[in-house]
Amino acid sequence: MQLLALSKPAPSIDPEDLAGLIPSEAHHVWQHYLEGFVRHAYFRTGRDDPGAVLILEADSVDHATAVLDAMPLRRAGLITFEVIPIGPFVLWDALVTPPAA
Repeated sequence: MQLLALSKPAPSIDPEDLAGLIPSEAHHVWQHYLEGFVRHAYFRTGRDDPGAVLILEADSVDHATAVLDAMPLRRAGLITFEVIPIGPFVLWDALVTPPAA
């Protein structure tokens, strides 16, 4: 199943603590990408709430959450994740009228 994972910094974190773990976090994300767990990785832009946006492939929300909880920034309590199951949009026929012949 595919999931959307939204990270956000924990309240009142020290940016230096965050910066010190970024190389390790990037390495973990890269390894999970190579394994097929992370399908896409993005940063939020143009907003006041920074964080990452990940598209994941996992067996369940619980499985995805367990993997994310083992990431360095999450283990250190510096970020939180919201994990949302997603699926393909299947209502095209109900929304799109075929053109007249």
